[in-house]
This record gives sequence, structure tokens and C-alpha cells, in this order.
Amino acid sequence: MNPLARRSAASLTALTTALAVGGAAWGGPPLPPTGGGGADKRSDTRAYVGLSFSFGGAAAPSAGIVVGAQAIRVRSSDRLTGIDLNARFNFRGGFDRIALAGLYGKRSVYANLGGGINPQTGEIFGTAAVQGPHLRLGADLGLGGGLRPYLEINTLGKPKAVQGGDPLSCPTGYFLADPADWTSFFGDISDEVIVDGRTCIDSIFEGFEPVT
Repeated sequence: MNPLARRSAASLTALTTALAVGGAAWGGPPLPPTGGGGADKRSDTRAYVGLSFSFGGAAAPSAGIVVGAQAIRVRSSDRLTGIDLNARFNFRGGFDRIALAGLYGKRSVYANLGGGINPQTGEIFGTAAVQGPHLRLGADLGLGGGLRPYLEINTLGKPKAVQGGDPLSCPTGYFLADPADWTSFFGDISDEVIVDGRTCIDSIFEGFEPVT
């Protein structure tokens, strides 16, 4: 590299460094974004009762009352997870089913996957179902074989939605940025101007490569 080119490169490097170090002096300070701060998820416990109809398998069709509870977690994306514990009182012979299942899916429709026991016979079974508002359709499969579908109508409505925070936005003349990328300009950025891990930087810096 010739002397003129070396001097030009050195000048450019010095200018870049000076801009980075002195940026806060000629640009506005970081400002807090507006919006954000909403809930990302919510947990609920819901008790319920229902009417269950079983059919198929070796046993005759039957009906009974179901009592149970669900512990669920709903996210702002409508994703739902949780557990369900329930017992059925058969009109013909008393309690004949206790089941525990994991819940996976969306608020509108979600799966039940788990297992249970018939307290009268001691039979252990696996269970799977699809559930929506006030309705569950599934089947139990005994370890010794025998598929027993069921239909349940219950008091469980659609879980309440979780309202996430409003989108983050900045005042006119500022853009949204990661505070960690701009400490070379402003030093440690105060928590008072950080919302949900973001801050607002003066647009005079936009497109400028932060010095790390």
C-alpha cells in the first residue's frame, strides 16, 4: 500500500472511532419504547362436570357422570398445555374410570393423551381424545386389548385468550434496537429506557455499524 493510501485508511479508521466514541454527543440519548409489557401466558385451574357415553368393546353401551379438573397454561399465541384428572360415575355400577392425561394443542382444539384405571376391575388402560368447547371425543384401550370409544359433553368452554402486549414502537426520529449493541456509543444504557429488552436509538445512527 502506498503512503497516500495508508494515510487515507488511517484517517478513515480514526474518523470511525471518533464517531463511535463521540456519537452520544451529536445524537439524541436512548429513549424508552412504547407498548410491550403484556402477559405472554396465563395459568388456570378449571373444575368441570359432564355426561359421558361409552360404547363398543365387550361391555354394553353405558352412560355416566364425569367430574374432573384441568390445570392449563395458555400462551398469547393460543398454544395450550396442561393436565386433566377426571373420574366417571357409571349409572349402572358406580365409579368405573379414573384417568389422568396431558393436554396439548390450541385453545380451540387440543389433544388428551394419558392413561387410567378401572377401580372396580383393576384394569389399566391408555386413553386418547380430542377436545373442544363443551365436547370431548376419545377412546380407551385396555392393556389386555379392547377399544372403548366415548363421547363426553361437559361444562368446559373455550379457555380465555391471553392478550399479549402491544407491539413496541419508537418516537419519530428513533428506531428500535438491542441495547447491548450500542454500549460503545452510550455506555451502560439505563433500565429506565429499556422495555422488553429493547430501546430506541436516534435515527442519525441508523445504518451505522456499532463498535463492539
